[in-house]
Parts: sequence; C-alpha cells; structure tokens
Amino acid sequence: MNTKTTKLLSALLALAIMLGIFAAMPPQMAQAAPIDDVMIDGGEFHTLALKSDGTVWAWGRNNYGQLGDGTLETRNRPVQVMASAGVPLTGVTAIAAGQHHSLALKGDGTIWSWGRSQYGQLGDGYAADRTSPVQVKNAAQEPLNGFTAIAAGSNHSLGIRTGGAVWGWGYNAYGQLGDNTTGHKHTPVQVRTSATEFPTGITAIAAGHEHSLALRQNGTVLAWGHGSNGRLGHGGTGGSRIAAPVMVTGSVGLTGVKNIAAGGAYSLAVANDGRALAWGSNSSG
Repeated sequence: MNTKTTKLLSALLALAIMLGIFAAMPPQMAQAAPIDDVMIDGGEFHTLALKSDGTVWAWGRNNYGQLGDGTLETRNRPVQVMASAGVPLTGVTAIAAGQHHSLALKGDGTIWSWGRSQYGQLGDGYAADRTSPVQVKNAAQEPLNGFTAIAAGSNHSLGIRTGGAVWGWGYNAYGQLGDNTTGHKHTPVQVRTSATEFPTGITAIAAGHEHSLALRQNGTVLAWGHGSNGRLGHGGTGGSRIAAPVMVTGSVGLTGVKNIAAGGAYSLAVANDGRALAWGSNSSG
C-alpha cells in the first residue's frame, strides 16, 4: 500500500469516527446554544424568557399568537419575539404571561403585548388577536408610557405607572380591573377606590385568574375582583364582585408585607420578617 493510499484511508477513518460521534450526540447538542441568564414567566401553555440583552424568547402553544413570532405555529424550542418581520423586540426589562397573551415592559416605560385579545387584554383598543407585539394605548389611541411594572392575569393585564398609580385592561366581569365597573376594557383604565380617589404609592402588583393585588409603600395590601374562596383577604368568602380595591386585613390586620403573588383562586405574600402568608382557596391542600 503506497503512502498516498495510506493517508487517504486514515482521513476516511477519521471522518467516519467524527460522523459516528456526531450521530451519537443527543439531539439538543446539535441545536443552537441554550438560552442562559434569563427571567422566566409562564402562561397556561406557553413560556416567556427575557434575556439580559433585552430580547424576549417564547415557546409552547401558539394558537393565538402568544409566542409573538408572527405565526400561529406551536414551538417546542424557543423562538425570538419579533417587533415586526425581521426586527426583534429589544430593550425589554420585564415580561408577564397570561393565559393566552403576553406582555413586555420596555426601558422607555412603554408596554407591548401580543396573543389573544378577546376581552381587550392586549390594551391596544381592539379585540383582535396579534401574532406580533402591539403597543398599549389610551382610549384616544395614543401610545402610553411611564410604566414601571406589569402583571398578567388569565385574561386581564395590570401596569404601574410613575407615581405608583395602577392601571388595568381586559376581562372585567368580576371587577378585576378595579375601576368600579364590571365592563371589559380594551384600553387601560385607572384603578380607583371611588369616583374621585385613586390609590397611589403602589410598589408591586399581581394578577390572578379573576382577581388583582397591589402592594403599597407602607406594607399594606389592596385586593379587588372575584371575592369567592376568600382570595381577596378582606373577610368575605362569597362569590361577590369587588370592583374597587379593599384592604387585605388578615386575622389581625395585614401589614409589613414586602412582596405579593396571585394564583388562580388564592393569594400569597411575604412579610418583612420572612413569614409566608396565604389566603383563598385551599381545596388542593
């Protein structure tokens, strides 16, 4: 066997070994690099991820466009949320996933939304589903800014604006928008305790299935929306519609809270002293 033939056989053997290695690799090793350093939030059947570079990625069910990639195709791996064809959504600082819709807060204080909008939960003035992000606007179709935080319930959305005022839009059959009505809203309305009084100084918000929570600077918590199962924490357990904020009282008055969260029919809080507090439905233990 001459030298040229030997070298050729050696090269072919090396190539075969390499191909065998690659063929034996798990499928994910042949895919793009994994997404790391992220903030995650999950909807009913879809998931959002915010990377440190301000881009948003999504995967899961996409029947209403809740992945924001311009399609209705379900994805089993992350796809990038696109502001428009070929242009990714960037500059995002927070994300929130509802049942079939998604929200993103940008560094300029604007909110962008996509997915289902049957009840106006996208906040752009229409009941049309969106497969790409649209900006949340007011009733005059003017873009809104000045937002500092967002939360997504099943079919409603919340946002805090500069100064600590809370705004809500979307499904409102139980008063979960907190505007003293039970009518659905396709653009944001301000949460109010009465016709002329609006709570301010809100530092955090949370949205459940049909109720909402707000944490005040003084460590007290407000709640509104569906009142069944005691999820509002104001002492009532009936299926009442509470369309304006009420104080969460606890057994002896709830104060000193530093964080809140809302589940389907229950509510959670973390106190300054590290206690975990819960109220509402406990049917699953």
